[in-house]
Amino acid sequence: TPSVVGEHWVATGLMSASANGLFMSHLGEPSIRIRDADAVGEVVANETDIVWLEGSRLTEGIRLDGTTLWRAPWRPGPIDPGEARIVRPLEDVARIFRDVRDPGNAFLRMVLGGGYVAMRDGLGEACYVIRLSDGYMARFDPAGYTCTSARHIDEREVAVVVADEGDLSFRSAQLWFVPLTSLTFEP
Repeated sequence: TPSVVGEHWVATGLMSASANGLFMSHLGEPSIRIRDADAVGEVVANETDIVWLEGSRLTEGIRLDGTTLWRAPWRPGPIDPGEARIVRPLEDVARIFRDVRDPGNAFLRMVLGGGYVAMRDGLGEACYVIRLSDGYMARFDPAGYTCTSARHIDEREVAVVVADEGDLSFRSAQLWFVPLTSLTFEP
């Protein structure tokens, strides 16, 4: 899942028999490993932060365990272990693909901005916003609707796609802008 940052730098998480971890490339050059990890899912980055989901691979396919949200300052090159930190464990939100065999679907899709990360849980029940400074999380679960994805976030609001509950074709989908001040962040 690539994330393009600045002057054509791309960060990608890989899970395979020969290459696990977080990788980076520049202008089509060969990728370099910037962090060793057993399993890396979604990677998002901007000019200040690189944020990724990390877990442990289990023996059956690519089942994941111990999912955590990590953050480090963004810069080209390897991530300094002293600067990388766990923002929040995400067991209850991220570990919903219990028997997944496809690494591309093993973690959640995230958006990054304004010091926050937004994502949807894999069960389609709610969207979540995590404040990077302290790891506090808010759940957005509108009555009568399903939060299908997070599309944008900044320091003021999160944009999410919602659909009527039970609408599997998403014909009722709408883009909602939700002020962050209306959400309750908890440890």
